Amino acid sequence: MTGYEVYHHASAMLGVDDGAFSSECESFAEDAIIFINRILHDLGCQEIESPTDEIKLNGKMTEALLFGVTMMTAFSISDLTKAGEFEGRYRKKRAEALSNLSMVSDVFPTPEGE
Repeated sequence: MTGYEVYHHASAMLGVDDGAFSSECESFAEDAIIFINRILHDLGCQEIESPTDEIKLNGKMTEALLFGVTMMTAFSISDLTKAGEFEGRYRKKRAEALSNLSMVSDVFPTPEGE
């Protein structure tokens, strides 16, 4: 999936024609890459440099990315009802996507018995 495809899916989930963004908000295309990278960063994934870059994620991470970008897009067009709805979906999908990841802490080993 590319950044453009994420943008198209976000538009479809909001029920907005892709062309409507360019007429309502000229900076949406620029914002889209920012939204995508913020969500990718939040998921601990590599950010992209261009909307044509390929984003390779597993199914749960992809769902979280789509809901997150849709949430941010809804906030950007001031649709707070849909933004709230997609925020809840994003949080759920993010938790599911990150549930299988383990975190390793840097700690100093201590001898047994201390």
